[in-house]
Amino acid sequence: MINKNLLICLLVVVSVTFLSAQGVDFEAQYHDNTIYLQQGLLGMKYIKSGKSYPLLGISSELFHYPESRELYKKYLFMRLLSLGVLLGGPIISTSLIKNDPGSFITISLGSLALGVFSALESVNKLNKAVWVYNRESLKESYENNGSSYKPNNWQQQESNP
Repeated sequence: MINKNLLICLLVVVSVTFLSAQGVDFEAQYHDNTIYLQQGLLGMKYIKSGKSYPLLGISSELFHYPESRELYKKYLFMRLLSLGVLLGGPIISTSLIKNDPGSFITISLGSLALGVFSALESVNKLNKAVWVYNRESLKESYENNGSSYKPNNWQQQESNP
């Protein structure tokens, strides 16, 4: 009887030890392999493994996976578009003010609206690229560790860039 109780206690202790070790492993992988964006005093930056890096270096991280690479390229395009429209719109509208005063207001407001929209859209693309990077990084960690745990079918969760 004592041997049976001792065996059950030993089994419970070993099971709890292994289950808690799996959680720590996931936490470590999550901390080391994922990134997030943070607004700093001098602009945006990203954090990986508890270390802060300038946003210009995020391309080396996001280029690891094709889907996050495409989203990052769209972010850069939208960012350049917003910068070009916000700077070019007033310059074009001031050159037209003598010929057609009505076009001055139209072009100024249109370039402002398009510039703000594309700036917001670029930030959305960057956030989605980081999200995709984190998903792919965690998926790769699961596959490399030989984990049989699959929370959902990863193929069904692919997003459209």
